[in-house]
Amino acid sequence: MSQEPNVNQYHSALLKLSKNEILNAAGYIMAMLLITGKVCVAKRQNSEEILSLNDISEIITFETAEAVLRCRLFLGDARTNPEPEFLFFPMHRTVAEFLSAQWLAHEVESKDKPEQVTRRLTGLLSAEGGFPASLRGLLAWLPKFSPELLNYWVQK
Repeated sequence: MSQEPNVNQYHSALLKLSKNEILNAAGYIMAMLLITGKVCVAKRQNSEEILSLNDISEIITFETAEAVLRCRLFLGDARTNPEPEFLFFPMHRTVAEFLSAQWLAHEVESKDKPEQVTRRLTGLLSAEGGFPASLRGLLAWLPKFSPELLNYWVQK
């Protein structure tokens, strides 16, 4: 359970999550943003640049996603959207790449056949024999968290 010095936040949904649950959910959300090329997350997708909360609630619950989006790993931008529904941006691209790589590596390493998942992930992220520039930061962090990915890429 997280610590919250603000008594007004004692019943926050975020406090019900462990540190690992928060970081895993944030890593998943940020990975989806980076891989899809979307800019931010919102409750509804009203543009091609926005990832809908419904799109990410297949793996994590809607409540978890909403709670994590309101933590300091994401920035809500009320200036571009005057309605009560905010747009949520990762606090920094490097943080997004780091947490995304950590989440993806955990997914690879936790499977029964990590070498198969590694081949699949490499195939999904690569295009025309290389990796897109937009994913290079994410890909640079992956071998740090996944020995399986490192071994696979070194052998190629």
